[in-house]
Amino acid sequence: MSEKYPCHYTSTALMCVMGAIQSLAYALCTEKDWSQWRLGWNIRLLTVAYAGILASGLMYMLISLCVRMRGPLYASIFNPLLLVLVAFAGSLFLEEKLYLGSVLGAVLIVLGLYIVLWGKGKELKKMTQLMPSTSPQITEPIEIIVTSPTCLKGLSEGLEEKEANSRRDME
Repeated sequence: MSEKYPCHYTSTALMCVMGAIQSLAYALCTEKDWSQWRLGWNIRLLTVAYAGILASGLMYMLISLCVRMRGPLYASIFNPLLLVLVAFAGSLFLEEKLYLGSVLGAVLIVLGLYIVLWGKGKELKKMTQLMPSTSPQITEPIEIIVTSPTCLKGLSEGLEEKEANSRRDME
């Protein structure tokens, strides 16, 4: 989508609107109690605003920016890292229990992340060694000529005379 439509703010808004429509359809099918749909000026409104603005809008914009700058692999590799951050945040803030399997899974995810990034770095290095440079190598010195304003005045007068002569020749 970024190649065909490079406006990442508009594509982010489009993805969020489509996600909201799908979520609304799902919620209408699952939640029958209409009192649960009311949002007051409490934590529920703050939660919805946070999820809509930061968790969806800002995240999609940053991901599309990373994809455009570094490529799709670089941005998609960090999605598993989100699971690790959620597990540790849940443990710290919500007092959830962390099990040995969760910690080992987190370690494996981080190791996998760095192995993929290491491999991608080696691949990019190999590709740059195989491909010749597109910029020409300049080894000869460049001569710079500095002219004084009086020389430029004489040059411009000479050009004006040539133009006048060529106009007379054409008539």
